[in-house]
Amino acid sequence: MNGLLYSPAGFCYRLLERINSGGGGDVYSAVNQLNQPFAIKFIKPNPHSRASGLETWMNECNLALRCLRHPNIVQVVENFQTQQGHLVIVMEKANCSLEDLLRKGYRFQVEAIRAVGMQVLLALDYIHSLPVIHRDVTPKNILVFPNWIYKLSDFGIAKNTVTHEELAKTLIGHNSYLPPELLRYGYSRQQSDFYQLGIVLLTLMAGRSPISDGLTPQQTFQQILDGLPRMTAESFISYGGKTGALAQIVSVMLRRREAYRYKSANEIYREMSRI
Repeated sequence: MNGLLYSPAGFCYRLLERINSGGGGDVYSAVNQLNQPFAIKFIKPNPHSRASGLETWMNECNLALRCLRHPNIVQVVENFQTQQGHLVIVMEKANCSLEDLLRKGYRFQVEAIRAVGMQVLLALDYIHSLPVIHRDVTPKNILVFPNWIYKLSDFGIAKNTVTHEELAKTLIGHNSYLPPELLRYGYSRQQSDFYQLGIVLLTLMAGRSPISDGLTPQQTFQQILDGLPRMTAESFISYGGKTGALAQIVSVMLRRREAYRYKSANEIYREMSRI
């Protein structure tokens, strides 16, 4: 994918380089006629079910349009389908993702981790009010903007009808973020988003995932069901101070039964604001 891209609205975008790739499609950096930066996502058409790809695209775009004014949700500028069948979403461009920073070995101080959590919680509180569950709160979907503003992105599977198999395919390479209730019973709830955010925050605290890389999916799933992430969070409580206080909150987010986690994003936000 290279060269110029023209939208039905009459805008022209010059594609620069691919900045991300995954099961849902590729994301390119681009600029418009005024040299303003954008990120453009190309959804890969599904050769087995064209309707499935279109449904995912429409789901993300329609949800994004309902979140246009939220400061912690990535803004969609426009969306359209090319003559070649590519499904396109034009978005504001971030500096990078949390995944990029983790890959480079960037270490977050506790205040920065708290800022990540509180800003993402504001986004979750909003989408849960729609009501929608994100279901893919992972470092690659938390984008970093200037002045350390964090925004939640990628709503491709944020719908109540997603199946266990669909989510597992979307999270290829991120099995450690699957919530216990999805593994046990095949469903997700709002508390499932809190669990995934808890894994993100714990990863930032430790500088690495609480579940080791290189495990088989079955080994990873067993560690999730055994409660290893929660136990890892509890090990940070003894640090005391702000680190210990944040670890206490994260440990509640990571409880294996969703009924014992926090009830709302706003409840967690209030707890973090006291640190």
